[in-house]
Amino acid sequence: LSLLESGINPIQRISAPGGQRCPAILISSSPHKIGSPETPWQDYFDPDNGHVHYFGDNKEPSVDPTNPNGNKVLLEQFSLQSSPVLAERKLACPIIVFQRVRVGSRAKGNVQFQGFGIVTQARRVTQYDRKNNRPFSNYAFDFTLFSLTAENEEFSWDWITKRRDAALTSDETLKFAPQSWRKWVKGG
Repeated sequence: LSLLESGINPIQRISAPGGQRCPAILISSSPHKIGSPETPWQDYFDPDNGHVHYFGDNKEPSVDPTNPNGNKVLLEQFSLQSSPVLAERKLACPIIVFQRVRVGSRAKGNVQFQGFGIVTQARRVTQYDRKNNRPFSNYAFDFTLFSLTAENEEFSWDWITKRRDAALTSDETLKFAPQSWRKWVKGG
């Protein structure tokens, strides 16, 4: 079961042949909260151009921004996804991005798939908590979203299900991935 309970939601790691594997990380953003005391920053989604600018999950000045779970897993993925080593890229997981949208007068509980991709940049930033009148350190992440390139190709959750199967190798799960993901893993 995969839930969007927070902004950064890793699916539980599994021990598979070849190493530990996170099946996917689900990202969600709530544009209706932009500028509010709990969300003073603005995530930027541009799926048509394959780009998302997303702020991490630290809000506390006394906390090292590498420690909150969401930032930690995205930084781990950034390391795997930017690796020149094929075996490491095979262990990397897709970042699957959703945006919370308004449906009629209902602002909560509705999500829209924006795409899937990788972390291409992670920068430590200083942000400002207006509610408590204090600065804090966090991370800003840039994601590149991949296209579904094959004719009539659709995003398949079966791929993520296969990535959750501890009996399958990364090579075996790769067969279920979209063409663009397979090409990226192989360095193309």
